[in-house]
Amino acid sequence: MPIFAGFMDQLSYTFYDSFTLPVRESTEPMFLFKEPLGVNKRLTETNMSCPGYFPLPQYFVLEKLRIEFTNYPAPWDIGEFIRRCSFQFTVGFRVYLQCPVRALIEPSIIEVTTPLNIEKGAIFTASIHPEKPLCLDGPVAGRLLMQGKLFRHVS
Repeated sequence: MPIFAGFMDQLSYTFYDSFTLPVRESTEPMFLFKEPLGVNKRLTETNMSCPGYFPLPQYFVLEKLRIEFTNYPAPWDIGEFIRRCSFQFTVGFRVYLQCPVRALIEPSIIEVTTPLNIEKGAIFTASIHPEKPLCLDGPVAGRLLMQGKLFRHVS
């Protein structure tokens, strides 16, 4: 691919961030993409380099959101997670998506019909909200994936 100064690279890209639901009962929301790579997370847990925003001059066009499990939780723990948790995605102060967590788990992946531009420097928040205390037999570990197009300047 030739390189031209002042132009943008366009990549199909997936950003991901990991979470673990604790065994203890809790209704505290979990905020994803807030701890960048290298602070308390390794590359196997996240690929975000900044907490909740893309470094300038990058921007991202969100096309799909989904959750995948990274451990093998008991089926009843997955059911508990699906029944009792909701998901929210905001950019700045605007809520763009609020739905039950089950909408993000295969086969019902959220596809954004009008791709959402997350502009340069815009702060975004992805959060999982237990609406009732979770009663889990073991930890449920997963990963939220944001799939779309990443645009970055070519130097």
